[in-house]
This record gives sequence, C-alpha cells and structure tokens, in this order.
Amino acid sequence: SLYVMDTVMDSEGNTYVAMVSGDQTAIFDDVAQVNLITEFDRMLGIPSSYSSIFGKMDPHGNWLWIQYPEIGNPEDCEYPYYQNTNYSGLYSQDIELSLDGSELRITGQYNGCILFDSGDYLVTNASFAFSAFLLSIDTENGEYVWATSLNQEYVSNPTVAAPILGESIAYDSESDRIYVGGSIAGLSQDFTSFGPTSPLYGDDNGDALLMVFDGEGNLLHFEDSCKLNDDIVDYSNGYASIPDSYESCNGGGKESVVEVQVHDGQLVLLVEVESMNPDSTATGEDVSIFESENITLEPHQKHLIRVNKNLETYQNIGIP
Repeated sequence: SLYVMDTVMDSEGNTYVAMVSGDQTAIFDDVAQVNLITEFDRMLGIPSSYSSIFGKMDPHGNWLWIQYPEIGNPEDCEYPYYQNTNYSGLYSQDIELSLDGSELRITGQYNGCILFDSGDYLVTNASFAFSAFLLSIDTENGEYVWATSLNQEYVSNPTVAAPILGESIAYDSESDRIYVGGSIAGLSQDFTSFGPTSPLYGDDNGDALLMVFDGEGNLLHFEDSCKLNDDIVDYSNGYASIPDSYESCNGGGKESVVEVQVHDGQLVLLVEVESMNPDSTATGEDVSIFESENITLEPHQKHLIRVNKNLETYQNIGIP
C-alpha cells in the first residue's frame, strides 16, 4: 500500500509529493526502486511500521527524483538503548516550500532510528514512543539539508510512553519562521540547556501543540493547550516520574492542532477538540485551552483560532 499524504507545487509547475508506504518495495518508473524493508522484519499493517518516500515530478508527470530515509539499527544512531526495531518508521503528514523554493520542509512523526544519506539521523528517546520531526530536503536533488525533532522523554511512571505528533506546517516568509501544529501526550524532551523552552507534559489523550522553528530548524518556542500539568514532573530521584493524580484540562480530553496557516500577518489554527464526557454538549460543558479567557470551545468540534505570531493573543473565530 502507498499513500499520498500531501503535495505542493512550485512556481515552475513542479510537484513535490510526500508518500507513506507499508510495502517492502515500490518502483517509480525508471527513476528509482525503493526498498523500505532492511534486515528487520517490521510489522506490516501498523502505522509505525510504515515509512516515508519523497519525490519531485515535473509539469508533465515525470519523476525527477525519489528519496527516502532508511530504517537503521540502534548502533547506526549511536543509541543502543533503543531495541524495538519492529516499530521503527518515519510517517510524514504535511509539507511546505521555503520562500525561494530551494527547500522542502516536512513534518510528521517517527520512531526508532532513521538514517539519511548524509549520515545524519533521528532517534527517539523512549521505547515505542512517536516523536514529532521537522525535515528539510533540497528541492533540486532531494538530498538531506537538516532535520530536528521534538522528542519524547522516558518517564518511569507511567512506563508506557505516549506520542508527540506533527500534523501541519506553515512557513512565514516575513520572519523566516516555520510553525508546526500537532499534539503532545506524555513528557517532552528538556530543551532548557540550549533554548528558551522548558519541558511540556500532555494529558494522556493529548494536548494541542504549537511549535516555532527558525529557517534552519532551531526550536524557538513551543507551547501546549494545557499549562496546568506542565510542572508536575518529579526529577528528585534522578529520573522523570509523574504523580498518580494531577490537574488536567478539558477533563483529560484530547485537543490537537490539525492545521496551521499564516494569513494577514497572523496564524490561523484549526484545533480539534474531543471531550472525555460524552454528554458534554447536552450539559453545556465548555473547553478552555491555551490559558486564554476568550478561548472557550464546544467539545466534539473543530474550531478556528487566530493568534498573533508572538503567540500572545488567542481568539476563537468560530467553527468552520
């Protein structure tokens, strides 16, 4: 099976395609034969065993190049802790071109050890846990330019790590910033040592997540839709653990940024909200996210939210 996840066209009519395949091989005319399965027998039929293929097609439908990362073993990524190779894979969700069209930016989620032709790699910190990624490749030849990730951190309690997902990407040419929307469940990596951000913790079902990167993939800022649980992690024993009970938002329900766009100097987010209370609509229960008094949302809906590019003022502009 081969799925087209997203496409984008440049000013010359060339089309860039992000695909996900669960098949062992895929043939693209006479340009490339892709062999996704290495020596590891990944479990077909599970999304985490799929991996991504990227391609460029000219205006006449001819493939110009095909590129794909490989699934590596723990030694390839210099991280012997990770042993669950059956769950390795790179799952692309959304793509966007840079202003000059020289780079294709891709977001999604991955697991395990992901190798690029350049010798660079991505690797997850926590076993079985998806982490969000942002990847840039050269539009001329499909070669790796840079990659970065928002990684899961291992938590001793609960022992099952939850995912961080990248679902949508937008590029702001004025500030040369890249915005990625998605969701976070569990604990994020600690970025305080080299950036202005601190770890986030998402409800088990997921909090909406918004990430900001510069044009070279450096993480500038990230925040989630629930601040109540971001400071609950206990490091006193030398590792991260979560208390048995803690405050959450939306009754522990799920929120996710499924679309992000730059429009008239502001960001527009499409946020999907699911309440844990099946009768919440009937009882009039509302959902407040991003700690903003004017963001009160009806559950079981998708909402458009406008925010300035400094992530300071959120405004609910309705249900599409």
